[in-house]
Amino acid sequence: MTDNETIAMQMLNPDMYLLTRHVASILVVGAGVLGLGLVVLGRERWSRVGIRFLLVAIAVSVWLLSFGMAYASRQELIAIRWFRIGDIGVTFIPPAFFALVTALIQQEHRFRVLVRTCGALSLLFCGSVFLSDLFVAGLYRYPWGIYPRYGILGLLFLLYFCAVMGSGLVLVYRAYRDTTHPQNRQRFKWLLRSFGIGFVSAVDFAAKLGIPLYPFGYLPLIVYLIIASWLIVRFRLVDITPELATNEILETMQGAVIVADLEGRIRVVNRVAQEMLGYARAELLGRDLASVLTVPDALAESVRTGQRATFHETVWTGRGGRQHHVSLSASLLTDGRSKDPAGVVFVAHDITELKLTDEKLKASAADLQEVNEELKNFAYIVSHDLRAPLMSVKGFSQELESAIKDLHGLLQKRLPEMDAGDRKKVESLMLVDVPEAVHFIGSSASRMDRMINSILSLSRMSRRQLKPELLDMGAIVRGILDSLAHQIADRRIDVAVAQFPPVMADKSAMEQVLGNLLDNAVKYLDPCRPGRIAVTAENGGQEIVVHVRDNGRGMAQEDIPKAFELFRRVGKHDVPGEGMGLAYVRALVRSMGGRIWCQSEQGNGTTFSFSLPQERSGA
Repeated sequence: MTDNETIAMQMLNPDMYLLTRHVASILVVGAGVLGLGLVVLGRERWSRVGIRFLLVAIAVSVWLLSFGMAYASRQELIAIRWFRIGDIGVTFIPPAFFALVTALIQQEHRFRVLVRTCGALSLLFCGSVFLSDLFVAGLYRYPWGIYPRYGILGLLFLLYFCAVMGSGLVLVYRAYRDTTHPQNRQRFKWLLRSFGIGFVSAVDFAAKLGIPLYPFGYLPLIVYLIIASWLIVRFRLVDITPELATNEILETMQGAVIVADLEGRIRVVNRVAQEMLGYARAELLGRDLASVLTVPDALAESVRTGQRATFHETVWTGRGGRQHHVSLSASLLTDGRSKDPAGVVFVAHDITELKLTDEKLKASAADLQEVNEELKNFAYIVSHDLRAPLMSVKGFSQELESAIKDLHGLLQKRLPEMDAGDRKKVESLMLVDVPEAVHFIGSSASRMDRMINSILSLSRMSRRQLKPELLDMGAIVRGILDSLAHQIADRRIDVAVAQFPPVMADKSAMEQVLGNLLDNAVKYLDPCRPGRIAVTAENGGQEIVVHVRDNGRGMAQEDIPKAFELFRRVGKHDVPGEGMGLAYVRALVRSMGGRIWCQSEQGNGTTFSFSLPQERSGA
């Protein structure tokens, strides 16, 4: 039997040990540390933080249990073997601690290479513990007992130990400094405190360097591990894993989720599915899906062929007959290792309220359309029927004017027979008052006729079927400017027309819109300065926008909305018009699916802009 075998046999012999109160306390702490690591691992559901905490606990427990056995040994050869085993645990404390720190501050990927480097260095130091005397060079004899003496590699390890542990402390401090969440700050603050207490255990290295200081490091170390384990459990330092996230997402989703196996039995349901169907989770799990709800045939066929089926509207009837309109989608569930299906995932969004709202909107739209048609018919009928008596008033006013002229001729023969006062009164009536009244009746009837014609035109426009076609807007603008050439030349107006993109619109409507805007631009220029008019267009992505700018009178901001109202005119009324043009333009633009707006500054000019949607414009 070799010396190593003999020593190994002696290490297993209980007679070679003496259990003292000091030894028992170290062994109890070592076993307690290992148990604490296992409890935290189970409590944290085998999270990465829990695993790394267990690694630290194993390294510390190997150190404490082995050193406890060394203290109890009756022979120095057995003691030095236990000291070497204990130093194996000590060599793995730095990488285990650093890995725990990176997990606690959630920076594992960033420091992954550094953690592996620490592990490799610890393996080298671990090998040197048994393969040479450069790590543990011998024993010191102190009043309380023997203790290992570090060699040159032991001194290098001590530097490595301090560097790694100090780096971990710096990382936790930076995380504490950078975090803004109160809970995170509380967590990191306690971590710093626990690490500070744990670092006191490094006092045990002093005796390995020949300093006769009693090794009490196991006491602050157990305090550190207790605080660290409390932090992990208290602040839930668990990994945000796909499994954890999946459970939380399922329970917080607004849609119902049901997972069925290939036999059609329900395996997973979330809270919303339970509420919609009216069953508890225990009542649904394991139940046949077909007994709870009906899957549309089209959806089932899509799933059977391996396609992802979406947006199938159906009705779910829950317990008690309560119905839910749902938008249902489904997809095959695989186990991730193969493409073979393991089940089917159904996701349903409750659209009951949406359906009710949609039905109300449709009913309101139908009512609004009916009222709109009635208003159009009413405007057309009233305007048409008003014209007949109006034309009678206008015709009779003309006959009355002619009759007054005849009556005036007859009265001229009788005027000499009247006294001076009566003659003057008759002449005033026949030459001034009556003709003026008749003229007022005629002009008012004519103005009313023009207004009725405008209303009729607006009514006919809303009834007219638009005929969109690809328009050359530049040609339309030039044609309108040609019709205004005389006014433009007389007023010496500078007109600029930019390039236009192709526009799909009704030609007649576009001619009327641009004609009205350009006519207004010319009419409302300021005669005190040279006039300028610019017509431009731009492609706005979803729409094409046309601008008609002038440097004319402009409008006050509060008058801009009034400019588009029926029979409303703003500013000075020194230009003929009925206040109908812009209302007509707005109706035409709206009929083509566009919108119109205005920007103006009194005394500086006005810009009218209108848009047409791209789908109509074809751009």
